[in-house]
Amino acid sequence: MIKGWKKDKLGNLLEFVYGKSLPKSKRSDGNIPVYGSNGIVGFHDEAIVNEPGIIVGRKGSAGNIHFSKVPFCPIDTTFYITQQHSKLELDYLYYALNFLDLKRILGDVGVPGLNREMAYLEELFYPLDKAEQRKIANVLSTVQKAIEQQDKLIRTTTELKKALMQKLFTEGTRGEPQRETEIGLVPESWDVVELGNTVDFKTGKLNSNAAVENGTYPFFTCSQETFAINNYAFDQEAILLTGNNARAIYSVKHYKGKFNAYQRTYVITILNDAEYDYTFLKYVLTRQLEYLRTISIGSQTRYLTLGMLTTLQIQKPDIDEQRKIAKSIFVLENKIEILEKKKQTLTILFKTLLHDLMTGQRRVHELEFEKENLLETS
Repeated sequence: MIKGWKKDKLGNLLEFVYGKSLPKSKRSDGNIPVYGSNGIVGFHDEAIVNEPGIIVGRKGSAGNIHFSKVPFCPIDTTFYITQQHSKLELDYLYYALNFLDLKRILGDVGVPGLNREMAYLEELFYPLDKAEQRKIANVLSTVQKAIEQQDKLIRTTTELKKALMQKLFTEGTRGEPQRETEIGLVPESWDVVELGNTVDFKTGKLNSNAAVENGTYPFFTCSQETFAINNYAFDQEAILLTGNNARAIYSVKHYKGKFNAYQRTYVITILNDAEYDYTFLKYVLTRQLEYLRTISIGSQTRYLTLGMLTTLQIQKPDIDEQRKIAKSIFVLENKIEILEKKKQTLTILFKTLLHDLMTGQRRVHELEFEKENLLETS
């Protein structure tokens, strides 16, 4: 047992208070958040709880934990806890409940539900010193805010990339007049051609169960995941387009090297590298994904036929314009990839700290990291 820490049942540390009925028909426009088990489900003009509080899903998405720093309305599918209902610091309790993972004890009959009396029996190991509780919460909050910041940057950069692609694929980079085509406005000097006149199509040969652990070569499947395998069928630069998916969710990948592919994945090779650029083609096809979803056929498993792809109309500016456009888009795409990697690193850090700080394996005074480094933008 760690000195200054204690283990106790939740029922001795807090009270789960039932939320109140507040159907949509009885809500008035306002800025008070209304919480259900899934989080904010609307807004109202009058708070049910006039102080910060923790919201715990009771029905539906039971066991989910949310924290409102402002007055709020917890509806009747939730429990809530305010500082007056807790012997622990509220910020600390929020992370402690996340660590306990109350979803483990949900009833499995009908709609999943969290039984309050069962939850009260859960044991929590915690520091008695309120100052240490606050410090632990502060550390975890700092990392959580850094993750949220990365999320915001990813969303913003993704929207910027989308807007840039729209502009470049309709206006180009040279400010020339536009003309209307079968696929919309394009710069006057651009051609519109059929994909089949620009590329060659092959398909993979393997089933998805061909993947192995610790394989040497990437194995591209139609589930948008990349596995590994110990042999390869292709050694080239290619665009890989998933052509078969139960939910019609297709993806486009650009790869150069040795690889293998699922039997319903199209391996696309450009016929003349002097006329068409691989990175540009990847972005052309990425912009067409929504259209490809709409023309795919099949009742249960949706798929694209070779004929659909062969006759697909695509933009064809001169090669210098293609490369300039591709480079501009790649800068933002690379930025998004860096942000996503940083978010992944921070998420792993958060999970590690949550476990170690909540079990006392690491004490908060032993941690050394700079908030400024965590919260810096990339």
